[in-house]
Amino acid sequence: MAGTNIETSEDSGEKSEWVRAHEALSLLARERAAADAEEGRWFLAALRSAAHVHLGYGSFGEYIERLFGYKPRSTQEKLRVAEGLEKLPAFAEALASGALNWSAARELTRVAVPETESAWLDVARGKTVHQVEALVAGKSPGDGPSSAGQPDARRHVLRYQIVVSVCAQCGRGYQHANGELIPVSAEVVAMADCDGQHLEVIAPPIARRDSPPVASRDPAGDECAHVGAARLGAHVGVRAKQAVSPATRRAVLLRDHERCVVPGCRNAQFLDVHHVELRSEVAGTMPTI
Repeated sequence: MAGTNIETSEDSGEKSEWVRAHEALSLLARERAAADAEEGRWFLAALRSAAHVHLGYGSFGEYIERLFGYKPRSTQEKLRVAEGLEKLPAFAEALASGALNWSAARELTRVAVPETESAWLDVARGKTVHQVEALVAGKSPGDGPSSAGQPDARRHVLRYQIVVSVCAQCGRGYQHANGELIPVSAEVVAMADCDGQHLEVIAPPIARRDSPPVASRDPAGDECAHVGAARLGAHVGVRAKQAVSPATRRAVLLRDHERCVVPGCRNAQFLDVHHVELRSEVAGTMPTI
């Protein structure tokens, strides 16, 4: 209400908890940005001086992973940004002072050049990382913020799938390679059953007269005559089902920081999501992941 004086904790000489928390986080954000700038400079110095070779590491990525725990992709991005900042002094200064965070610098260095550096810095000021990403999308190096974006310059995510055929009668799994069905291990079959997208044949296969079922042989020498028959109907009326939804998969990877949680394993690439409790041992409910 107008004319009403409200005494705050700041007026009484005390700061509220949220004010102190905000000030502390703001300071940490500035320090983090400065640390990211310095980290990038030393990354380049270590790479150019071949520090990993002198220390006996197989690659620079392995060296950085041992020191920082970064995945190879993260290391490559940090090197790319650091190299870009060498040519963009205004960006480097903004990052070192905390006026620009590393995520925004990562996007801006994809398109900014010395001639457009100031314009990009002005337009990015006060914007979130997602807003910066939207501004950069479709732009090429040298384009300004007002330049028309090119659809073919947008980054695309490429995904591929590996098909594993599993015999419903004997449970053996096979993959196609060079026109043949190659047996896979039971562990691969278990991974596909837990984490893969299942394609069910919902119409009976129609076999050609000149294409009889082909028996495949596993490493033990046993034959499985069912796989050849299923192969003939593999493209006849299929539907997909998935035990682990994409949303659940993303949540699990985010929860576990995209690293394997098996004790003693430090892998961070080609990860699969599995149930902690086997589905076959949990009746009526979905087991935990």
